Amino acid sequence: YVPDIDADRFDLKDKIQEVTFCGSNLTIEVHLNLNGENNQLRKKMNSYFLDVFTNKRIQVIQDVAIYTLSHTDHCLFLIIHAFRHFTGGGFGIRQVLDIMLYGQEFSNEIDWEYIRRSLKGLRADKFYSDLVHLSNTYLGFRQEIDTEPCCIDELLSDLLSAGAFGIETREKHTAAQMTSAAVSAGKKSLLRLIFPTKSDMIDFHPELEGKPCKIIGLWLKRWGRFLRNSRQTGGVLIKESSKISQKRIKLLKKYDII
Repeated sequence: YVPDIDADRFDLKDKIQEVTFCGSNLTIEVHLNLNGENNQLRKKMNSYFLDVFTNKRIQVIQDVAIYTLSHTDHCLFLIIHAFRHFTGGGFGIRQVLDIMLYGQEFSNEIDWEYIRRSLKGLRADKFYSDLVHLSNTYLGFRQEIDTEPCCIDELLSDLLSAGAFGIETREKHTAAQMTSAAVSAGKKSLLRLIFPTKSDMIDFHPELEGKPCKIIGLWLKRWGRFLRNSRQTGGVLIKESSKISQKRIKLLKKYDII
């Protein structure tokens, strides 16, 4: 297997969110930190998994003992992983099924009260509540939920338009950056979009660690890439991206995320 990052960048692996290893028949994506660290919300997401080695579960597969997450931590990670994508480009029905099937299979071994407290701390409780209502209404699940739905039809529409991870076109990719900037910076999101901070970019540009002056060159490349993509889409990139992002930001506000 060969990693998809240059050898001179591998020394900076502690600042990279993920590394993809490519082989002949299988591609393996290794998350070096679970959710990235490019805003306070994502850093807080990571904080819930500091004790996973203490709480680990040992599972024997073909006489080999492996360490894996406890069922509570695993369920929480599935929800938070979807939530992270939701605050960026969106996510699809497949991840909803991952969450619901896991919760259904290991319900008696999951500390649901801890899950609820953790999600409330992230302002993800309304979001998860609607995932359950949506799954019960449209996907045939019967999970108990003691909260009222917020806007499950709007959430379903967002899920169906997102594909697997919400980024399928240049417009959606740019819209994801706009949405992430709004989550990170609120009313200053336009400035954050044009001039992303070091923490915004370090997941994909770990070379910024110790050399922050390189950010100016990365800004220039970013602007040049946007102008090229805008020309290739007939000049409508910013208009279409803004339309997608504004719709998603409106939904995030309904969930009190922004």
